[in-house]
Amino acid sequence: MQDYPNKQTLSGIFRRTYLAAFFLFFLAGSLPAQNFNIAGKVRCYNSKENIAAKVTLEKQPDASLTFVSRSGTDGYSVTISRPGIYLLKASLNGYLPQFHEINLDHDSLKDKGNLSYDFFLVPFSLDQILPFRNILFEPSSSTIAPMALPELSMLNEILKENSSLIIRLEGHTDNQGKSRSSTSLAKRRIKSVRKFLTSKGINSDRIMLKAFGGGNPLFKNGTPESHQANRRVEIRIIGM
Repeated sequence: MQDYPNKQTLSGIFRRTYLAAFFLFFLAGSLPAQNFNIAGKVRCYNSKENIAAKVTLEKQPDASLTFVSRSGTDGYSVTISRPGIYLLKASLNGYLPQFHEINLDHDSLKDKGNLSYDFFLVPFSLDQILPFRNILFEPSSSTIAPMALPELSMLNEILKENSSLIIRLEGHTDNQGKSRSSTSLAKRRIKSVRKFLTSKGINSDRIMLKAFGGGNPLFKNGTPESHQANRRVEIRIIGM
């Protein structure tokens, strides 16, 4: 016949297990947190001089933690104690913002206490095409591709932070199909982008439109990737 532990034995096992768990919890709470100090300088791309930009560090994907610093002659510095994936951004009115993605969970970074990231911000200028390369669309459609949404959100931030900017959305299609239908599709696509921006509060008077059709492809080979890259909207500054 199998023997079962009595109440006293069970009580002793429970007590030892509880004490061991409590000890491990206390020990974990007493260990020092891993601190990451992120520092660097923000410079003007043209003059190479330090500039007083705003630097933000946001935990991804939902900015559940946000840290803000202000760069000066000595640069900027942010200290955090929680690992994860962060977006580090430097911005200043009149300049194109710049970003670094930092994965503090990555083996190459998680044991480092001090991290350095410098920025070189490019000032806005008339006729400048902003360096967005993923404002793309589904084939033969004015539906914005999912990969375009992060860049459109970034463009929205730029326009809100630089209220004097006036842009022109320039629509391009791939070079498949007839020229007239391609131009019509390009018009619908730039209207889709304008609709996205105005839905976020940007005044439509600051957004001009121009459709080029398929006459200015980025790539001329016939691969599916090239066709997708050619189906794009470029953003040109026409007023400041």
